Amino acid sequence: MAQAQLHRVKQQENSGSAPTTSEATARLVRRYFAAFQAGDRSAFEASLADDFTFTSPYDDHIDRAAFFERCWPNHDKIKAFDLKVMTDGGEAFIVYDLIPKSGPPYRNVEHHVFEGQKLKSVAVYFGDPPADVPRRKFAAFLGAAVKAWKNGAFDA
Repeated sequence: MAQAQLHRVKQQENSGSAPTTSEATARLVRRYFAAFQAGDRSAFEASLADDFTFTSPYDDHIDRAAFFERCWPNHDKIKAFDLKVMTDGGEAFIVYDLIPKSGPPYRNVEHHVFEGQKLKSVAVYFGDPPADVPRRKFAAFLGAAVKAWKNGAFDA
């Protein structure tokens, strides 16, 4: 297995070749997050593979259409990301602090898999609980949130 490289990155745009190297993958990750934060849907969509899937505690391998319906509207709530990217060829783990436009920042981890220059899959792992939820109650809070999500409580 190739040795993984850690890249501390801020939102900066770099062009790159196919992610056959860890540095090229890190550039693709930066572009993905920059397009999401900026709300640049055309750039964001161009970064995704046709068979893109997204997984989180609320979403189980949803496709592009479901991602844009459920997740894309959240880009408006984000002020900035502070990214730490660890890559290994065409895969990356990203630990980030998300700074929302309102409310306290929080931390998540994402696993990205690329095919060529296209993002094939994202798996999100939630970090610290919201400021008003004690750590000892976070598992129950998350379970209740997932149940509510599946029952349509968050549908507009």
